[in-house]
Amino acid sequence: MNSMIASKEIIILMTKSYLESKICRINFYMALKATSMDRFKQMIVIIYPDVGDIELYGKEMKKFLELCTCIERDDFGFWNKLLFALPHQTKHDDNKLNNVAAHVEIV
Repeated sequence: MNSMIASKEIIILMTKSYLESKICRINFYMALKATSMDRFKQMIVIIYPDVGDIELYGKEMKKFLELCTCIERDDFGFWNKLLFALPHQTKHDDNKLNNVAAHVEIV
């Protein structure tokens, strides 16, 4: 949870296995809570094709996904949409670029 609170962006790779895992769903709800506590924090959800109809996982999951930036992985313009959704770098951020790898955590 500390890494979610400290990060500016939270990216979730949502697969069928992810949605079927209780621990992953708990992490998803924790990420939602972290983004709701900080209006500058953003959550990006990349939805893989094996997910299918999201309503099969509950109506609340569909409602929660409406609060996030969702990108379909098999979308033709996937990479452009992902780049657009990520924060854009400014000259001030150039010095921070070297530290990015140190702050990445896979959940």
